[in-house]
Amino acid sequence: MKHIFIVNPTSGREAAKRIVPMIEEYFNQNPQEYEIRMTEYPGHAKEIAQQYQKEDDVCLYAVGGDGTLWEVVNGIQPQVPMALIPSGTGNDFFRMIDADLLDMPKLLKDTIEGEELSIDYGVCNGMRFINCLCMGVDADVNARVCEIGKQSIVPKKMLYGVSAMHVVRKLNVLNFKFSHDSADFVQKDGLLVAVMNGRHYGGGFTPTPFASFKDGFFDICLIRPVKLARLITLLPKYFKGTHTDIDVVENYQAKQVKLEFEYPINVSLDGEMFKMSELDAYIVENGLTLKVPRGSYHEIRK
Repeated sequence: MKHIFIVNPTSGREAAKRIVPMIEEYFNQNPQEYEIRMTEYPGHAKEIAQQYQKEDDVCLYAVGGDGTLWEVVNGIQPQVPMALIPSGTGNDFFRMIDADLLDMPKLLKDTIEGEELSIDYGVCNGMRFINCLCMGVDADVNARVCEIGKQSIVPKKMLYGVSAMHVVRKLNVLNFKFSHDSADFVQKDGLLVAVMNGRHYGGGFTPTPFASFKDGFFDICLIRPVKLARLITLLPKYFKGTHTDIDVVENYQAKQVKLEFEYPINVSLDGEMFKMSELDAYIVENGLTLKVPRGSYHEIRK
């Protein structure tokens, strides 16, 4: 098998670029066929991933953050295995995998020598996602981060806080039609809707603490409209995943979800931003072959 490392050199303030010498050192000590391919522009990781077929006997490694992973997931061909070497700011997908991020050489070694598992992924309006499909307050905050991030003098770690303060000054209530699986459409309103394949997003928030990549279902969290004061008290529980039994929270499991809005809204697919008024999302069971580090996959098996 040939190991193909798709490296986003700007990810995590060039943290991904600093992993390249570790990759070279591993293969100097463990001779195998490998190649390092640096991305040069948005969408390049997807283009690289599309070039490899099952017959090429390769494993693709997304070396970057959630954005790099999203591109590789949307470009990877059927039955080609992939892995993630996390080096972004959020690494929300990787939180499902119980592995030590602090010892990168060990994580790299354990991943290259890891085990392949079949996991689910989602498709929304023809685009794949491996972790989350979100709309409402959190998507609006993410859109604000993307809007001001490049020209702002605010440190990157503070961007989400500054953006959140801007968004919550006037909470935007979503009005939409909602259907899951074979159920009829019903009218809903809410501050946010999270359709999750994973458990975490937004740098560690846990909207669906019982989600699994291997159960063939989305876990869905809907928070009904509340005033700002109550939202502030709810957020710590939402972060920890202890909010599921609160009266303003609705929880669902489904294989397919449809939502219709009166106008295009901000929608986040694994952190990538889009404007959509109609969403049709479905789960693809065991559709992706994921290599995970040795001894670090107990959550993902559940």
